[in-house]
Amino acid sequence: TWVCCRNIQLFDYEAIATDITDSTGKLKKQRLVAFGKYAGIAGMIDTFQCLGRRLLASGFSTSFLNCSQSYVYYDLKDAQRAVKAMGERISK
Repeated sequence: TWVCCRNIQLFDYEAIATDITDSTGKLKKQRLVAFGKYAGIAGMIDTFQCLGRRLLASGFSTSFLNCSQSYVYYDLKDAQRAVKAMGERISK
């Protein structure tokens, strides 16, 4: 309801499709936009960072704050190290 009250529109880009006919003549949907594995990883990293800011706004300082937005990391290994370190801090 928070999104609706502010007249915000959300789009599921992976649901944007066109009708195609396959080799058997059957009508199917073909995605026009698709994201891969790395987009999902980047989204999860950004979610950790966002959660950290949200919890801080509620008065809780957590290890999620130590996770930067995904574009900050040099490569996937750099991001993996940061997420692993965050997880280790949380488990203590």
